[in-house]
Amino acid sequence: MAIKTLQRKSDYLHSGSLNDLRLFHVDSSDQVQVWSPQVGQGYTQTIPLQEGLSLVILDYTTHHTRLRYTSKLNQFLEYTFHIAGPTSGQSFSLPHLGGRESSVWQSQQRQFKVEVFLSAPNFMSHLQALTEHILPQDLAILYDWANWVHCYWYGYAAPSPQATFTQILSGAITLPHLSKAEQIFESLDSLAFSHPSKLMTPEMHQVIHQILSCPYGGRVRRTYLEHKALKWVALKLDALAQWRSLSYPLKSSDLDSIYQAAKILGRNLNNPHLSRH
Repeated sequence: MAIKTLQRKSDYLHSGSLNDLRLFHVDSSDQVQVWSPQVGQGYTQTIPLQEGLSLVILDYTTHHTRLRYTSKLNQFLEYTFHIAGPTSGQSFSLPHLGGRESSVWQSQQRQFKVEVFLSAPNFMSHLQALTEHILPQDLAILYDWANWVHCYWYGYAAPSPQATFTQILSGAITLPHLSKAEQIFESLDSLAFSHPSKLMTPEMHQVIHQILSCPYGGRVRRTYLEHKALKWVALKLDALAQWRSLSYPLKSSDLDSIYQAAKILGRNLNNPHLSRH
């Protein structure tokens, strides 16, 4: 089956009308895009809430043509909850750290989902919150990214990727300009952190229902949706924390100590007595 490469969203999404009857409680501040008939059918409704926070409602069905879309991205966090489609009832949390992203759509049934996007100036603080809840193997990927940033600026590997990651979050180490960033972590766009905890809870479903059935308009609507979007993120983080506590009852500091001990033992396998000092 042929693969069509798309370099820009405008290759498959075009400006839509606020009068589209499919939209949910539309407001003049919303941004509406519709799918190109050559690619599929459906719409994307973007609702700006505050600087660095937006809500997106997507409802679309693609044709039989497989698509590949690549584009440079800024740093942002994406929380997605699927209402209809192959992954209905599941939720995902994913940090986009810059560089280039590739996505593939295949012939499939209708996709209906709601997304929360967190970008600057909220990106770093919310990324810190996410890292405190995800599983160690997911955190290791972020540490690899921090090591890449350190190598970019200093030309050598970070002595402590964990410390470097903390410095990035605090602003002590700045992120490279995306125009100069290398193509790194191509698989990150397909990784949804902490897969075992991706099922939506009844509380999450309730918040989604409240978002889609918002009875307000104007500024009150924006405040209401902002509260519900952040509430959903909080519920997702709680779910991640519960799964982490069940899978890894030790604290992060305990795990770091274990990892460091394992490294020391690994370096001294030929001289076991050295590991005692």
